Amino acid sequence: MGTNKSPQYKINKNMKYKKGLTSIIMPAWIPKGSDKKQYIKWTLDSLAKVTDKPFEMIIFDNQTTKDSEKFLKGFEQQFLKNKHCKGFKVLMHTKNMGWTGAIQIGIEESIGEYVNFTNDDLVFEDKWLSKMLKHFKPNTAAVGPTSNFVSGLQDIRYNKKGDYEEKVNFLIGFCMLLKRSALDDIIRGPDQYYIDPKFFPGGSEEIDVCLRLSKMGYNMYIAKDVFIHHFGSRSLKYFGEYNETNPMAFFQPRLDILKEKHGEDAMKVLGIQHCPKVALGIPTIGQSDSLFLADYGWVLHDAWSNLGLNNVLPIISPRNVVHIGRAEVVKKAIMYGAEYLMFLDDDMLPPYDIISRLYNYQKDYISGIAYKRNEPYFPCIFTGKNKSGVWMPDTRLKQGLIKVDITGLSCAMIKMDIIKNLISKLGDEKIKKRGGLFYFNRYGEDFNFTEELKKNGIDIFVDSNMIVDHLGRRLKVNDQTYLSYTKQQEALKEMRLQKGRNNNKPN
Repeated sequence: MGTNKSPQYKINKNMKYKKGLTSIIMPAWIPKGSDKKQYIKWTLDSLAKVTDKPFEMIIFDNQTTKDSEKFLKGFEQQFLKNKHCKGFKVLMHTKNMGWTGAIQIGIEESIGEYVNFTNDDLVFEDKWLSKMLKHFKPNTAAVGPTSNFVSGLQDIRYNKKGDYEEKVNFLIGFCMLLKRSALDDIIRGPDQYYIDPKFFPGGSEEIDVCLRLSKMGYNMYIAKDVFIHHFGSRSLKYFGEYNETNPMAFFQPRLDILKEKHGEDAMKVLGIQHCPKVALGIPTIGQSDSLFLADYGWVLHDAWSNLGLNNVLPIISPRNVVHIGRAEVVKKAIMYGAEYLMFLDDDMLPPYDIISRLYNYQKDYISGIAYKRNEPYFPCIFTGKNKSGVWMPDTRLKQGLIKVDITGLSCAMIKMDIIKNLISKLGDEKIKKRGGLFYFNRYGEDFNFTEELKKNGIDIFVDSNMIVDHLGRRLKVNDQTYLSYTKQQEALKEMRLQKGRNNNKPN
């Protein structure tokens, strides 16, 4: 790939795309005396033959020569014989723009609703595109296949019988299908490029794209039902900076760019490609009750036993006030790509199986029942308001799954897509202006948050059979405390009424 200098390129932010069309972008480089033509032929032959949904083929010819131009343009008729091919073009450049520049310019020239990045040393399987497209959901930004030559969980050796897809924190860019609207979103932020030229000629730039997509709330999946053969490193071995005996000498500087750009925490994601089912978030103020700490291990033990060790990720916020602590937990849950976020306050004693029980409901929002820790005791779930506009405690106990208007957040599980959609709808400026995602006004940060979800059409469910002990100043507060307290208050009320009646009797 010629030179180490990072080339610059312009960008047009007024994109238009054609619905249902996939733009396949393939950077090609044919160094003099190389064996690259054979690998490119295998790649293009398979693409022309087996691509089974509407597509346009865009080839970027790095360091174009008369020979490379003739060779690449020679595939046009082969592609146009495929009824699904809606266009074929070869983009030529006398300079070597690397993988980074080729993909960037290819996106600029594309018109597809979906964009596929592909290396020039692959062999595609039958119906690969239709299979990949089936993995896109409303909040999905990117899908990648499995392969024989790829790092991480996309390696075919990780597949098990019956696997269909796996949600992950990042994908490898050898073959990566992306939604064009998601790509357009990432250039509306601080980055002015789809593919950051700092990573020239290639290496970690697709991780950068994935981290940027993840920060915007998008999801990524491995299509476990798609296999694409990858020969691997066919171009890198001709690039002067790359040393086959010490490949990290090439990749480490690009990893350093990732670290500088996204921070130390984001780098941890590289070691945890798999997305957990549940992030267990504890917004601590630094005064965790000793009884909670004694029980916490057993809660984790049960969750790991039932959901899998790599499917439950404990997150403890930095010591802070609670609404900031909750926001920090949300940031980490987004970063690690969790499917659900379970809030658990550090003065609670929940049933050991609370995480797996709430997860199995697969609700957008579900909570157990915790009680106010000080008098007057009542359950922290509410339905309706009184004439003064104050929320009324909902006292339906042991009635299974019920719907309420709002709850506390001390033992609640929320689908992360719901939180990410709320963040996107509010926008950074509004969140900042009002004092955060979780904020105080008349009510607490938890009531405000669940009320906001309710107003946005999210059903608030409670498992009324799941009672969580709240550690009060003098005792554990739970349903028995509440019932005993209520009975006591009714008795005192009756005594006062009886005393009043006695005082009103004539002498």
